[in-house]
Order: sequence, then C-alpha cells, then structure tokens
Amino acid sequence: MSSWATKLAGLSAPMNTFAEKAVIDRMAANSAIKNIKLKGTKLHKSHDGSGKNVISIQMLNEKNARVETIHVDENGDVDVKKKSQ
Repeated sequence: MSSWATKLAGLSAPMNTFAEKAVIDRMAANSAIKNIKLKGTKLHKSHDGSGKNVISIQMLNEKNARVETIHVDENGDVDVKKKSQ
C-alpha cells in the first residue's frame, strides 16, 4: 500500500475502492500530484450545487500545496475541481 493510500483508511470499503482508483487515475493524469489530503471520511453534500453526496480529496504537489480537488460520489463517479490560478 502506498503512503497516500493509508490516508484513505477511514473510508467505508466501497468508498475506499472508489477513492483509491480516483487518486491513481489523477496521479497518472497529472504528474504534479504527489500526495493527498482526505477532507473527511463521511459523505457530505457537494458545495458545487450538484446535490451529490461526495467525499473530497485534495490532490497535493511535492510542497503539499493543493493542485486540484476531486469529489468522489457514492457511485464512484469523479468530478475534478481544478485550482483557480
């Protein structure tokens, strides 16, 4: 298990699987992503107006600055929120 994957340990089994796949996919798509920060282990209503229940994961660079945030919903769908420049 990678060091970032241990940060997903508090999630339920299905959400852990969805989140781990989402992180792996985003790390493959964006080489600046080196670490993550899970923003809570319980589903919460997305703040983007979609009404979806999601978990939020900040994708961080080597200096632990946020590159983007992903929302993973209870069906495993992923929405990427790029950091504003």
